[in-house]
Amino acid sequence: MTLKLPPKRSAGLIKSFSFALAGLSSAYLRERNLRIHIAAGIIALYAGFLFGLSRHEWVLLILTVGLTVSCELMNAALEHLADLTCGENPHPLAKAAKDMAAGAVLICALCSFGAAFFLFGDIERLAAVLRGCLANPLPTLFILAVAACAVFFPAFSVSE
Repeated sequence: MTLKLPPKRSAGLIKSFSFALAGLSSAYLRERNLRIHIAAGIIALYAGFLFGLSRHEWVLLILTVGLTVSCELMNAALEHLADLTCGENPHPLAKAAKDMAAGAVLICALCSFGAAFFLFGDIERLAAVLRGCLANPLPTLFILAVAACAVFFPAFSVSE
């Protein structure tokens, strides 16, 4: 038996991007864990700049940051759908789906941490970067402040 789907109405390209940006904005304002992953990504990208990563290392870093943030977005979307369909009393399968999605984010974050270990784990390079940060701490303090603000102070509060 085949499922008959209604014809697909496609939005224009600009409208599609506006939907995506609205979803990103909503998730950023509502999802603390997403903000934490974004802050960690900001710090990792800044560290990549300080370490003078090669092109291949930049590819790895950008992909791991992007994949982790994307995984967290998918987790949030699945959680919202499960909450919408189940309400106050979640079905055991909805709970299992939410837990599995959270587990996927955990695996992705652990893999990103492992990649960061290999990218930034060279003790000599790390010591040189830390000496540079101590000699001129303002840029590093600024990036850390931006990352902290990204986590703790979203643009405005959103109530469910």
